[in-house]
Amino acid sequence: MNPGYVVVGADSHTCSNGALCAFSTGMGSTDIAVAMALGHTWLRVPESWKIIVRGSFPKGVYAKDFMLHFIGTVKADGAAYKALEFTGLAMDSLSMPGRLCMSNMAVECGLKWVYSTQTRSPENFLKAAAGQTATLP
Repeated sequence: MNPGYVVVGADSHTCSNGALCAFSTGMGSTDIAVAMALGHTWLRVPESWKIIVRGSFPKGVYAKDFMLHFIGTVKADGAAYKALEFTGLAMDSLSMPGRLCMSNMAVECGLKWVYSTQTRSPENFLKAAAGQTATLP
């Protein structure tokens, strides 16, 4: 998996890869089988929401806390088949694990895809996770 890839998976939490700059979404098993057999799929373009998180998270508040609040605000189906982009100063300070946490949890409000703007290189994170030499941006 690399930034810019289109990733489909049989699990709803496949959207976690949005933190790594990939279009990534969960699909049903029949749709996954067709995508694997044919090498392509069809998706309706989702309505997009841009969520600007201003300021910074107070000490002791983490990505998971933010997502629990967000999901509580929009409710379990409040972002059904939407694309969410998280951006802003608070997002700039998040670690890659924090971004992955947010992307993983965002499916709980019904979204199709989630993306967070990058101030850090996802390529470097992936290289470091694979034990390869990473360069800092």
